[in-house]
Amino acid sequence: MKDTSLEKTDESHNEDPLIKNEIETKSTSKKRIYDFLDKQSTGVLATIDPDGNPHATVIYFSVHPDGTLLFTTKARTKKTDNLKFSNKIMLVIYDALTQTTVQVTGKAENIDDKQLAQESFLNMIDTANSHSFSGTPPISQLYDGQYIAFQITPSQISMAVFMHPSRKGRDLFDNVVFFND
Repeated sequence: MKDTSLEKTDESHNEDPLIKNEIETKSTSKKRIYDFLDKQSTGVLATIDPDGNPHATVIYFSVHPDGTLLFTTKARTKKTDNLKFSNKIMLVIYDALTQTTVQVTGKAENIDDKQLAQESFLNMIDTANSHSFSGTPPISQLYDGQYIAFQITPSQISMAVFMHPSRKGRDLFDNVVFFND
């Protein structure tokens, strides 16, 4: 006799109005992620030092129309030193209100284009003006050399949305992942 209990659970799971059961294409999942990123401006950037130790720091970032992410720091910070050693990064962005997190894995490259570097710097200033009492980016308070801008090219982006538990004790969890080709 065929066990149908799993099938019934799956059917009831699909019928539960609190659980979204949708199939996303790569383009719709990418749009969904970038719509979220466009509304965010701070994240935790993780780098690796020459001894293989992780280092994480909060940064202001902005989304460029080409899908890359921009951030500005100072030339003599630990994160800049680490990026000279290895340009591999992970950037984690979290929105507490929607309980949504995005993890960006990729490479950060120094921006040589002066116009793009200025765009990154001005975005950082705008973020500080709208998100802090002082209107001053924290990095500006460090005496660690000149400003330097980086561009993150994502190789993988994951998004997880943790809404709230349903009446049946299942967590509402939606995970979207895409890899850049």
